[in-house]
Amino acid sequence: MYQSVPIYFIVISCLAVLSLIWGFFRAQQRKIDLRIALDLFLVILVAAFIGARSFHVLYESRDYYWKNPLEVLYFWQGGFVYFGGLLGAMGSGILFLKLRKQRTLGPYFDLMAPIAAFSYSLGRWSCFFAGCCYGKHCDLPWALDGRHPTQLYAFAWEFINGLFILFLERRELIGFDKSSKLRWIEIPGAKFCLWLIFHCVGRIIMENFRSDERGPIYFVSISTWISLALLLGAVLSLIKLQRQVSRMNSRSF
Repeated sequence: MYQSVPIYFIVISCLAVLSLIWGFFRAQQRKIDLRIALDLFLVILVAAFIGARSFHVLYESRDYYWKNPLEVLYFWQGGFVYFGGLLGAMGSGILFLKLRKQRTLGPYFDLMAPIAAFSYSLGRWSCFFAGCCYGKHCDLPWALDGRHPTQLYAFAWEFINGLFILFLERRELIGFDKSSKLRWIEIPGAKFCLWLIFHCVGRIIMENFRSDERGPIYFVSISTWISLALLLGAVLSLIKLQRQVSRMNSRSF
C-alpha cells in the first residue's frame, strides 16, 4: 500500500538540495574555502531542520505531541516553523565557524544571504499548496477562497529582497566610488544584515494579514517578537559597520 508524501516536504527537500548546489558555486566565485563552506552548509541544513521541527513541536502543537510523542519523528507529514530553522541555522553556523577558528564571519553570512532569501521565497509555495500560513478573510479581487493569499505576499516580498541583495553584489563587483556613502555595503556581513532587516520588516507586515493561530503573546504573535528582536540586532550591526567605515576613512587622511 502506497503512502503519499506531502508536496510541502517535496518542495522543501528540493530547495535544500538546490541551495547546497548554489552555495557551492557561490563559494567558488567568492574564493571561500570550499571545505569549510560545504561543511557549514551541511551543519546549517541539519540545524535548520531540527530547529524548524522543534519550534513546531514545542510551540505550535505541544499538546498534540505530548499525547503522541512518536509522531515527533514523522517529519514527512509536515510541521516546520521557519524562524526555528533560521535561529537554529544562525546559532549553529556561528558556533561552527568559531570552532573552525574563522576570525571573520561576515563573508560566510553574505554567502548565505541571497540563498536564504530565495529559499524562503520559493518555500512559501509549499505553504500555499499545503494550505497553511493562511490569511484573514477579505473581499479583495485577488483573494483566494475569501482570504488574503499571505503565502504569495511573502513569496513576492522575499523574492524582491533576494533580487536586491544580488543587485548590491553586482554593484560591489563593479566597485563603489571611494567617496560614496554606500561603501559600508562592501564590508563583510553588511548585505546579510540588509537581507535580515527587509525580511523582518516584511514578516512583521505579513503577520497583520495572517489568521492562523500562533499566539498572541502581549497582543502580537511570537513571530512578530522574533522579527523585532532580529531587526534590532541587524540595525545595530549595520550602525557598527558604518562606524567602522568612518574610522577607516578618518585614518586614510
